[in-house]
Amino acid sequence: MLPNLFLGVLRLLTWLYWRKPMAVSHESHESKPQRPRKPTLMYWMGELTEPEVAAVLRLSWFEKGRVRHVEEFCVYDSPEALYVVTTAVRQAAKQSLDLTILSEHEPEAFGICCAN
Repeated sequence: MLPNLFLGVLRLLTWLYWRKPMAVSHESHESKPQRPRKPTLMYWMGELTEPEVAAVLRLSWFEKGRVRHVEEFCVYDSPEALYVVTTAVRQAAKQSLDLTILSEHEPEAFGICCAN
């Protein structure tokens, strides 16, 4: 009886000492890599408060499926406005970023084709 009690206590101590920790990092158990997320392009036509602004662009960076950083900037009416918007669209697509554009102009003015 005493050896069985000793073995039981030894088994319990071994279980307490050698068991895995409660908080295990999710990254260590990923068996397969996740597919990169698809970038989203949203275009909103609306009235802007400043007449010299051609568009407002909002870029959203993601990490592990959550928004990590958001940056918003204005593109002023100028000859370079088309270049700035098309470059932002291209770079957002390359980096899998979400891009939201708010403008009074039609999307075709910036070279963006909209599917209905």
